[in-house]
Amino acid sequence: LLRLAVLSLPMGITLMLNSVSINMSRYVISAVQGERLLGIFAAVTSLQSAGNTVISALGQSASARLAKFNASRDMHRVQVMVFGLLCIAVSLGLAMYAGSLVVGPGILGMIFGAEYRSYGDLLSWSMLSATAYFSMYVLGIALTAMRRYHVQVTLSLSGLAVAWSTANL
Repeated sequence: LLRLAVLSLPMGITLMLNSVSINMSRYVISAVQGERLLGIFAAVTSLQSAGNTVISALGQSASARLAKFNASRDMHRVQVMVFGLLCIAVSLGLAMYAGSLVVGPGILGMIFGAEYRSYGDLLSWSMLSATAYFSMYVLGIALTAMRRYHVQVTLSLSGLAVAWSTANL
């Protein structure tokens, strides 16, 4: 039982840090800038969910295969798969960022109303931070598949740093 507790402790810390990271921006914005701007922030950043859905599906579908390659000690295949997933994650995030630079204000105005057009910069920063989150998600899936739970704490702390910097823009 002690062995299980020691094995699971890093996973618990990781989940806690991830939960704080997801909500960090909301906490800071609510406290510093008020609920009106929190609502605008929530609406604008909700557009990240399209990328989150894609990356989550890719990560979940790759997880079993990564675990199999790791169990058979085929590290070359693990590295190739993780590199491929990272390339997809970064490419998706950068494409969303580029799209936000080109058509962001128009999309915001069309979806949320004219008032939101002026928040194109927030959308762009949101998409850039999504690129980091997509990459961290892929690395988290790989680390879980490889049973490297303790390393995930460091990765989650990096996510918390990204969340803190995004919240303080």
